[in-house]
Amino acid sequence: MNMAIESLGWSKCSATSRYSLFSKDGKNFTGLEGVNNFHEANNIFSHFDENCYNPYNPDSKDRDKLFKPPGTLADAVNRLFSKKYTDSWETFASTKWWKESCQNVSTGYLSLEYIHNNVHNLTGGSNWEKRGEIGGYGLGHMSDVPVSAFDPVFCSIDRLLALWQALNWGAWFDEPELLKGTGKVEDKTQDDDLLPFHEIETENPKTGYWTLRHIRDWTKLGYQHDDLLHGPDAILPAHIQKIYPRAQKYYEALFKDDKVPNKKFFGPRNTDNKTWNGYLINVIYDRYALNGSSYSIQFWLGGDGRDRDTTFRDSENLIGQVYSFAGLEPTVESCSNCASQKDEKVLSRARILLTIPIISQALDQRFQHIDSTTTDQVEHYLAKYLHWKFVRIGGKVRPATDFPKTIISELKGTGKPQETDKALLPVYTEHRPLYKPTEQKDCGVKKGKGLLGAPERLSFRTFED
Repeated sequence: MNMAIESLGWSKCSATSRYSLFSKDGKNFTGLEGVNNFHEANNIFSHFDENCYNPYNPDSKDRDKLFKPPGTLADAVNRLFSKKYTDSWETFASTKWWKESCQNVSTGYLSLEYIHNNVHNLTGGSNWEKRGEIGGYGLGHMSDVPVSAFDPVFCSIDRLLALWQALNWGAWFDEPELLKGTGKVEDKTQDDDLLPFHEIETENPKTGYWTLRHIRDWTKLGYQHDDLLHGPDAILPAHIQKIYPRAQKYYEALFKDDKVPNKKFFGPRNTDNKTWNGYLINVIYDRYALNGSSYSIQFWLGGDGRDRDTTFRDSENLIGQVYSFAGLEPTVESCSNCASQKDEKVLSRARILLTIPIISQALDQRFQHIDSTTTDQVEHYLAKYLHWKFVRIGGKVRPATDFPKTIISELKGTGKPQETDKALLPVYTEHRPLYKPTEQKDCGVKKGKGLLGAPERLSFRTFED
């Protein structure tokens, strides 16, 4: 029996659960009969866009209708479709990190797999601690690989892939120029078998499998997603802007709000150019650090600035997380691609978007140490109040020494609307590293040590690109 299944209590369950398995000792569980605690799942999702300041006129009867909080997860999905952000297959499809990607720190750290992994965790639950503990909302099957196969949520991932394909049809298993000839670990090709799914019945069960080439055009399988019912032209950037609110919409509403002094809040340069400061965290991590067990890297912002534990005290301080969706010690039989990547010591990559949390905290009077999004104030604030911790599935915090290959960096960039058409997705560019928020912390990048290992050849995207 797989040890992950046994240690998390899955083998004792009689039905599947969401946020419903609890344990005091990690051995004896309640909720084994299967409970769909969708209320908690909804609460967890809403956490990422609640507490946002509503910039619309309080006297307007349509104030609440006009305001759609731009959650960080929605903002991440929005950026997946931004021009030159993830427009190569290698960047879009997988969290796989390659050494040369550190040269393109402006883009390339978001991926569909990153969204997929976080959704698994958020819909299932990965902490069996009792309610009332931070993050202690229950454990569920969706959060662990061995027991989450064939899940219906994957339909949404298929939908996001279809939207991206409609915008980038030619980018199918293409390879970025910077990777050619580097000798990187190869992925499966579009002609490799997709086990265990058979396209045709054969006398030899080892043949007749589907391949990615066969399913590139999903419409040939007899279905279409609502967003694309009227053909590829239906997936206009304006539609993406509508269904996935982004930082730009929040910024534009705040810019018009008389209660927010623009030059003080955004800075004179941004006010004059109608741009905004964007902040993000790039993460390189080892998905096999715990021998195949799932874990999360949680990022928290807040506290009193003196005691690190106060940052982790209040749930609203949790601003994002990277979920290493594992749960299996990879073998050739279970996942040959995963096994080869582990053998070759391939790492993974992810990105946490900080722009919306920083804006929200700067406008929230409960956070007394920040009232602006200007670079100097934000860098100082992040240095004192940004912390992270590693949490294994089940809820146990693990020391950073268990994750020696993790590299965490902080960058500041600029967001700008596209001048040709307001409906187009915004451009994010001109990133540069901020070392103060990371250099005194475990796994953080330090100034003078080189940003992710290639300081002399960094490629920062500019507005002219």
